[in-house]
This record gives sequence, C-alpha cells and structure tokens, in this order.
Amino acid sequence: MLKLCKSTLARVKQKSDTPKTEYFSQRGLKRLPPRYSKFIELLQNQTFSKKMNVVISSNKENPPGPDQFSTKNYNFSLHEQHPKSIYKEFKQTALSNFFITPEPLKPACNFTGTHQNIYKLVEKSTPKTVKCQEHLIKLLLYSSLNEFLKGLTKKQSLCLLAGSLGKGLMKHDSDLDLVMIPGDFTRPKNAYTHFFHWWKAIGKEDSLEHLVEIDKNGLQENLYVEAEPLLLNDYQFIGEAKVPIITFTYADIPIDIQFGNFTSIDECSIIRYIVHRSNPVIADINVDLIKWVKSKNLVGTGGLEQNLKPFHYTSLFLFFCMQKGYIPTPKAAMCHEIWNDLNNVCLDSHRADLALQKCIPVKNYDQLLNEFAAFMVEYDFHWGMNLFDGKIDKASNNPCLYSMKGVVSDTEMSTLWRKNTTQSPTTMLRNVHQINQGWQILWDETSKSIENNESKKDSTRGKVDDFDYEF
Repeated sequence: MLKLCKSTLARVKQKSDTPKTEYFSQRGLKRLPPRYSKFIELLQNQTFSKKMNVVISSNKENPPGPDQFSTKNYNFSLHEQHPKSIYKEFKQTALSNFFITPEPLKPACNFTGTHQNIYKLVEKSTPKTVKCQEHLIKLLLYSSLNEFLKGLTKKQSLCLLAGSLGKGLMKHDSDLDLVMIPGDFTRPKNAYTHFFHWWKAIGKEDSLEHLVEIDKNGLQENLYVEAEPLLLNDYQFIGEAKVPIITFTYADIPIDIQFGNFTSIDECSIIRYIVHRSNPVIADINVDLIKWVKSKNLVGTGGLEQNLKPFHYTSLFLFFCMQKGYIPTPKAAMCHEIWNDLNNVCLDSHRADLALQKCIPVKNYDQLLNEFAAFMVEYDFHWGMNLFDGKIDKASNNPCLYSMKGVVSDTEMSTLWRKNTTQSPTTMLRNVHQINQGWQILWDETSKSIENNESKKDSTRGKVDDFDYEF
C-alpha cells in the first residue's frame, strides 16, 4: 500500500522527530499550522515544551489573574524558570514540565525569546474568548503525555491529538482526546463504508490489547501523586465500550485515550485544514455557539440524556458552512486516488487548495451566526445531513432525528435514535423540540445584535472597525 505513504499518518511518522526550530523564530509560523502533520510535528518538537514549566496548585488563596487558566479545584501558572527558584515547596509529577505546589501560585512570567514566540503563536491561534494559557497548557499536557505514554507500551506507537484541539476548534473546557496508532499502521480498505465491520473483526481486539498493556504498566499508578490525591481523578478503563477507552481527569482536565481509531485522526486532518485555510474565524464563532446552547440548557452528554453533545452542534455549524460555501466539503478536499483505490477519505492539500479558492470569506461575525440560525429554523430535524459531501437527505427513513453522517466514515453520529427500546420517546421528542425552538431564539438574538451594531456604526462611522479579526 505504497499509495498511503503520503497520508497524514505517514507524514507524522516520518517527521515527528525532525527538529524544526525555525518554527519558533520571529520569522517562523504566525499561527499553529493548518496541516495536521505539521501541527503534531510542532507539538512533539522538544523546543515547544523546553523550559515551559506548568505549576499547579489546589491552594486558591490567591485568585487567578485575568489571563491565568483555572479549573474548579486548581489554578495553573506558566514559568520559564524552574519552580525551585520560585516556590519553597513543590513536587515534580510523572509528566515532564508539570509540577505541583501547596503554595498559592505566583503570577505567570512574561515570556522572552523563543518562549515569547511560542506564546504568540498559540495566542494567535486561540479563539478570542478563550484564554491563551488554557490552550497552551493543554497543548503542553499533550506533549508531556506523548512522551510519558511511550514508556508504557512495548510496541512503537504514535500518540496523536484528536477532538476539538486536534481540529483547531478549541472551546472553553475542551477535553484532551488522545489516539494512539501503531507505528507500522496501514489503513484497511473501505474504511468509509465499513469501518465498524473492520473494527469489530480486528480493530477493537487490537485496541483492547494495547490499552490493557498501558493500564497494567502503571498509567494510573504513575500519574497518581500522594501529596495531591485528587490531581488524578475519575480513572476508568471502559473496555466494553464500542470504542474502548481509558478516561480520567488530570487537575480537572478531562483526558480520553483510545487506540487504533484512525478515522478520528483523518477527520482532524481534513477539518483543521479546510477551516483554518479558509475562514479561521469559524473557530471563534463556534466557541460562542457552544456557549450559547449551554446557556439555554440545550446540551446533554449524548445518548444517555437523549440530547445533543457540543460536538453535534459544531457538526451542524460546519455543515451549514459547507452548504453556504464558507468551507469546502471533505469530498472536495480528499485524495481521489486513495478514494478510488481504497475507499478511504484522506486529505489532498492540492485539491483542497483548489476548492478553497472558491470559498466565500466571512465578513461579519454576528451575520454568520444569524445566517446559521436562519438555516436551522428552516431545517427539518427529520432530515439527514452528510458531512462528507455536504448534502441533505430529505428521505423519511433516516434512523435518527438530526441525523448526521460522519466526515470520513459513513457512520451515524446523532444520538437521537428513532427506534431504541432503552430511550423514552417522550423525553427525546421534548429535547428535540426545545432544540428546534432554540434556533428561533438564536435568530432573534443575533438579529437584534446586528441591529444594535448597525446603530453604533451609524453613530461612530469612520471611527470604529466592525470586524477586526486577524487572519
């Protein structure tokens, strides 16, 4: 399968150890790379995390500064200096660059040199209403976990960043989703149409084998810190899940570890590229959308609550952006050679760049949210949407309400199944109608916001720029 040598996984495998210190110079990158393999290469580069020390404290005597990241029980601070020169009491954790102290945290330092360039690089890639320190600390946590997990498995594996952080769609309280892939991995054929057939026959067993190894080799024991017993919390190995997973929180940051689920990496590769090469501001708008649906109690944990999760709303928003030409469809950005030969969906940057030339630039933040709300008001929740080709299926036999097929796998993502004996149809329909009513509320609120902004522009015309996002 030499034709896969140019795929994302192959590029990461070939380049993850290659030093690219020019990335971090003033003449280097201005934003985190849109190409996934380059993004992972940068995070796994030793220069990225060198002397970027993260100090964690459960002592909340001193409130965090306006730019500092904090969770429910912990404050975080970033320092160039080693903690021994700042704190009387501290302890190194099993993760390089991560320390704990019982003392109130000192303010984060002002970075200099390479560290300053790294901070600016992450800052320009962070949604406007999310703290840069939260973004940077979670990227550093991934970098440290990547090195830590290598010591827990005999088989050489890649540890890759998936989920919202991998896609470049970070939001408040984003989880850290890690996917481990064997170093000699080759995709099976027909992953788009038959991924879960392969998963049931081969993938899941292999996944369980490696996660059991990681678990038995001391993942939980090594991350546990006696001086701060709740630093590692809610540890579970859920082997019976459809996709086995090890899940826990680290200083209240949720972390999930999977093995072998390559489709989540292919999805990150495509979504990250088409969003950040066309309209990066979509990531900012997505943050506000998720914040809004949470404020209206329209978000659940998925199937158990018979409601949509945040990533479902992000999927709805991305589908709308495909429909309206703000981003290309994954089908337009994929490698046709791999698709025709293997029925797999992988990014082809050249084809993606051609499709990106046809995209419409986002000119107004509120206007785009308003357009999305209007689109969803007219959208029938009995329909289905396909995030691969950007098409709507208006057939009446879709298996779910708000049915949505995946980006790189023809798999149903909605949790609102029409026929499910474990779900109450009354509860599900009530949630769906509340979601449907929410679109009208969102349209009303964004319409008023646009009117107010127009009024302000009329009174200050020539003085205020309506849209100042830096691309």
